[in-house]
Amino acid sequence: MKKYIIIIYLSFLLELAFITFWRAKLGIYISPVVLFLASLGVGILPLLFYSRLKLMIPGTSVNKILSNVLVFAVFASGSILCFLVFRNILIKIPYDFVASEVTTSIDIMSKRLLQGEFPYSLITDYGHNLPPTYLTLQWLPFTISSYYEFDHRYMVIGTWIFAMLIYTISLNQADSSLYKKLFFTALPFLVLLIFMYDIPTVFGASIELLPTSYYILLILTLFSSSLIIRSMGIVLPLLSRFSFLFWLPLYFLFSFLSEKRWKSILMGTYTLILVLILYFIPFFLKDTGIFKKGADYYTKAALDEWHPHEWQEQDAKPFQLFRGIGFAAYYYDFANGEIPVKLRSLKRTHLTLSVLVAFIMGFIWFRFRDKIPVRWYLLLSLKVYLAFFYAFIQVPYIYLQLVPLFISILIMASLSMKTKKGIVSLAALFEANN
Repeated sequence: MKKYIIIIYLSFLLELAFITFWRAKLGIYISPVVLFLASLGVGILPLLFYSRLKLMIPGTSVNKILSNVLVFAVFASGSILCFLVFRNILIKIPYDFVASEVTTSIDIMSKRLLQGEFPYSLITDYGHNLPPTYLTLQWLPFTISSYYEFDHRYMVIGTWIFAMLIYTISLNQADSSLYKKLFFTALPFLVLLIFMYDIPTVFGASIELLPTSYYILLILTLFSSSLIIRSMGIVLPLLSRFSFLFWLPLYFLFSFLSEKRWKSILMGTYTLILVLILYFIPFFLKDTGIFKKGADYYTKAALDEWHPHEWQEQDAKPFQLFRGIGFAAYYYDFANGEIPVKLRSLKRTHLTLSVLVAFIMGFIWFRFRDKIPVRWYLLLSLKVYLAFFYAFIQVPYIYLQLVPLFISILIMASLSMKTKKGIVSLAALFEANN
């Protein structure tokens, strides 16, 4: 049984390595394949090894007081260390609105709301001519930092630490050996430190830890005993970076088939109400073109990234496409047609695979539904879905890999814990009945 766990761990380590310190280690074409297979392996291998892994018996922490003290000491130490490293990055990379459309958007949109203005008006400040593209929860939290006039990026690390607190509480409540609890409490902090040391500019010029935090909270609220909390867990990523859009019907389907049907109907109703309150009524109805304008701008921005930047040599290949992340480089070099045609070809592949993978994972579940905890299967299916989604994305920015990477961490923890449903809890291979 240990060898099966080791194989899954190695898959995770390869995923981490080929995103960070081994990025492009095997060249521009082989490295994305290794990364994709490693990322996919974290989601697929636990399913393939399910019968073997099920023979394991998670250890139980005996001394609850000692567990509480040590687990939260690790959480506090990791939070402080990551915050200090994050703060050092912010000091070295000043908050420069001209340099980043991300920071431009969140700053201007949040301030407009505080001033009673429409956040989705065209942004022309700082030399930009930028249609706001973000959904509500990608910029709304920054009204706090705008109001109190501190660096928006502290909201990002603060939200991530909050998500880690909920994760730590879930781990501490699970049945497992103390050393496993300590290891998996420390693991997210270790991974973030590796990422920050390897590519600090990600955290100076992007806010990707925010949607990463949302996805962590989504996973921790899967089948929550509170339908409101479930719906909030869905809406957080849905109204930010909604990469999971084609996977989301699986959640509702599994709920509909696994629980009393009124629960899935009520969860869907709550989710719809939150979307109406947070996006549709206050913003979309005032300008029904904002979503299309945002989508059109993303398409234009992607096309721009498929050309060399001004600071690159004239015959250089597009910088973001050739960093050893994702399959866009294959389409750029080997697909037929001019650049716009190649980009559309990748976009069609991306859309087709996203829908197809979600459908296949739903189909496979009917074979496992009586044998495997539904929350755990949902977690694994989300990982498999996102492995395809980010491998075939049109512009494979490195920071986008934070979401699937942290989902992998939760999967690693899920293999060694015995949990049960609650308001928030980690989905696990071993799930006790309520």
